[in-house]
Amino acid sequence: MAQPYLKHLACETKETINLAVLSGMHLIYIDKIESPDAIRVGYGSSKRIPAYCTGLGKAILAFMSKEKQEKLLVNAEFVRFTPTTITSQKLFKKDLDETKKRGYAYDNCEYEEGLACVAAPIINAGGEVIASISIAYPRARYVNNPEEEQRFAHLICTAARSLSLDLSYMGDNLIF
Repeated sequence: MAQPYLKHLACETKETINLAVLSGMHLIYIDKIESPDAIRVGYGSSKRIPAYCTGLGKAILAFMSKEKQEKLLVNAEFVRFTPTTITSQKLFKKDLDETKKRGYAYDNCEYEEGLACVAAPIINAGGEVIASISIAYPRARYVNNPEEEQRFAHLICTAARSLSLDLSYMGDNLIF
């Protein structure tokens, strides 16, 4: 069901598109379309990556119920992978609040240096976040082009919203 949206995003951006689900405090990448560019980013399917330092993980965590979020975060460890990795629960919760207000998550090279992404949640008919999709790209490619990153944010939100509606999500809190 997600494949047409992933293909559209890949065509529009020429960057790597990912689809992931949450398993505890880790992500499992379940689908991706790699960038045709020689310099590209992405991980293999089924690779487990900490959720707190990725846009995909932050998109899921920010839009889940506070109760579920608290259960997951109560024993979470925040290991530094790069200079921009968030390593405090207080700062991470602030980032999740900002993500929810903004409507999408931003990964500022927090898991891998030089790799950035924008991500948005996919919500099912019951109003629960079940996955997220992202556009991942080399940060250096757009460091002087914030307009392109904003375009990516708009594209990812539009795709996530459309996919959520395809899953019969009828809620009124699709702020992204």
